[in-house]
Amino acid sequence: MIRSQRQFIRQLGILDPNPDDTLYQSLMFQPRVVGVIVSAGVLLQSAPLFLLLAAALYWSAVRPDRNVFDTLYNGLVARRRGLPAVPVSLAPRRAAMGQAGTLALIIGVAIATESAIVAWLFEAFLAIAVAGVIFARHCAGACIYYAVQGLLSGWLSAPSPGSHPAAASDLRAACR
Repeated sequence: MIRSQRQFIRQLGILDPNPDDTLYQSLMFQPRVVGVIVSAGVLLQSAPLFLLLAAALYWSAVRPDRNVFDTLYNGLVARRRGLPAVPVSLAPRRAAMGQAGTLALIIGVAIATESAIVAWLFEAFLAIAVAGVIFARHCAGACIYYAVQGLLSGWLSAPSPGSHPAAASDLRAACR
């Protein structure tokens, strides 16, 4: 496994010092599916497609134990190939899903209300973010999570559920 793959896994909050390739591949399933959906949505300028994507991303962020994309991967890929299931999403990955869901919701509403410039602008933001995950192995949403967590660390006394406060600075370093 190359360094950028390990760094991507750490960005998502997974602290395994020696993850294997199957973990990376399983975590990349969701961005690849989202990339296909975003591409189709942009080409078709389909409000329902973006609104469904937003709902799936929000559901997966709120109920990580019932993540739509992980369920698909586990059923269609992992079980058939005898691979381990995708681990339940930790806070950085859930935050990234929530952010992507918000962008998809804005795009869906903009297309539905015929606000083309707003739709194009947010489509570009979402496409760049998804491309960053797929091609550069960099999850901007998780890095935003760490940046906000760092800013709020003086105000909050308790860590967020699913986070690892002892390694927070190390995890933030994965975003540099």
